[in-house]
Amino acid sequence: MAQDATTLRLHRAWNFLEQSDRVELWHRATARRLVLRGPAALPDLVVRLHAGVPADRAVQVLAEQTALGEEVVVKVLDALAGHGAVITAAAPPAVGPLRATFDPQLEFFDMFERTDASPADYQRRLERATVLVVGLGGVGSWIALLLSRIGLGTLVAIDSDVVEASNLSRQILYSAEDVRLGRSKVAAAAPVLTAANPDLTYRGVLCHISTPDDLTRHLHGVDLVVLPFGYHRGHTCRDLSAQACVAAGVPFLTCGGYAVGPLCQPGRTPCFACAVDDPRLDAEADGARRFGQPRRFIGGYRHFIGEYRFAPWIAQRAARAVDEIARFLTGHTATPTTSQVVTFDYLTEGSTWTPARRRPDCPLCGGAPAVNPS
Repeated sequence: MAQDATTLRLHRAWNFLEQSDRVELWHRATARRLVLRGPAALPDLVVRLHAGVPADRAVQVLAEQTALGEEVVVKVLDALAGHGAVITAAAPPAVGPLRATFDPQLEFFDMFERTDASPADYQRRLERATVLVVGLGGVGSWIALLLSRIGLGTLVAIDSDVVEASNLSRQILYSAEDVRLGRSKVAAAAPVLTAANPDLTYRGVLCHISTPDDLTRHLHGVDLVVLPFGYHRGHTCRDLSAQACVAAGVPFLTCGGYAVGPLCQPGRTPCFACAVDDPRLDAEADGARRFGQPRRFIGGYRHFIGEYRFAPWIAQRAARAVDEIARFLTGHTATPTTSQVVTFDYLTEGSTWTPARRRPDCPLCGGAPAVNPS
């Protein structure tokens, strides 16, 4: 059925099953269930509602198509509306020339459609977004690849290294040929990132971050910066990059090692320096330290720095980070890491979410002007 400009239809997060005496519906994301019982034509009504009917004549059209009285139709629509199972929405426009590539992803976004945001809207937000990744190493390379695969519009990558043989077991963007030719990581990444998504605008910057200004010059128009360096204290590149983000007011996500988050919106949400001294997070790190080696002394204390050079583990953490990035850029659902840090234990495969609070006295972000949530 050709849809009018505005239709009333079953929310795409709801599946349904016809039974002889009822129609069972369930929400894919929350597992909420609804059972409708009524006349034999009731399943036909749900099927037609799934396809969509003109919103301004929904009751009349459904009554005519199913031979059910308008009173019955109104009761069914009220029951569905009470559970959030129907939505009034415009027919989705084409997302772009590669729409077929992202059809499965649009079906995922179906679960989060709202009257003011369709699955195509979420995809377009990705297409219009710019993310900057500092470092295309183990975690950063996986994050860059996943961002290209979900349809990010512009990706900026900063790295000063060349590809080495020891990178190949876990850094997904590179090949033995890159090692042989001595290619830089930012150059070797380009053909891989654009192969599956030719619409991606990729900019590789061969640069070592020695001062905040080294990053600041690349922050114009950037929606989010990713710092995939983990939580080792005194990581120079991460700390200088974070300083640049805070000064420019650009959001940044810290991830790597055993944790993901916080996603800091300067002046609004906590940064990694706000959370790093939290004893709860320190306790969660114990599982990570089991895999560490004594690497250095800091302030007279031996610190065990976890090493996570195993591709499956790295890929899992990167995927969690990209999910947070997608939530933040599209708004299809909440972004938990704006107020929490999720930590992982390799031995138990468990994860823990720990609340994080912005500290006004934070040495990194405390000086950023406070911003009230919009």
